[in-house]
Amino acid sequence: MCLATLAASGCGGARFVTAPEGPAPPRQPDGVILEPEAAVPATRARSDARGVVALREPRDLAPYRELAAAYVRAVQREDLDAVLAMLTLDAVPLFAKGRVSRGALLEGRRSRLRSLDYSQIAGLDILREAELEASEADELTAQGRPRPLEMRATDLLVRVPVAVDRLGSERYFGHVLLLLVRRDEGRLRIAGIGEEER
Repeated sequence: MCLATLAASGCGGARFVTAPEGPAPPRQPDGVILEPEAAVPATRARSDARGVVALREPRDLAPYRELAAAYVRAVQREDLDAVLAMLTLDAVPLFAKGRVSRGALLEGRRSRLRSLDYSQIAGLDILREAELEASEADELTAQGRPRPLEMRATDLLVRVPVAVDRLGSERYFGHVLLLLVRRDEGRLRIAGIGEEER
């Protein structure tokens, strides 16, 4: 029997299933147009109203108000231990002309507590907390304000106007309280203390 007859009759041979088309090839991804990333300007706290600017989200000042108020309350109570608990280990007097060290800062605090009776102003609202400002180093530079030498890139210089700086002839505070604030071990601490006159 010839092969042609076997193929035609299907006798003893396997049946072949055929498909009208072969399997579809794997899908290729659509074409993608590559464009360079848009140039985004550096973020700023404030800017003039011109050109394209990127502004930072406003800073939450509540924790800085609380820290400044806690510092003043500790001074009003003449509680040096409470002041110490708020300081970093390397806290210094700000913009000091003499020796700049933690020891100098503590000695300055002790000297003022010995020479002035802070209990006379206990309970008074000393700070104008609503006017508190907190600035990073680059913001101080942009504003033309002095920057403490000890200030790190992540620190904030907090300025709080003082509502009651004296009582009678006794001067208790400068016109503006300056606190260099740093996040230390997960909490805000004071890395420097100073005062500013008008």
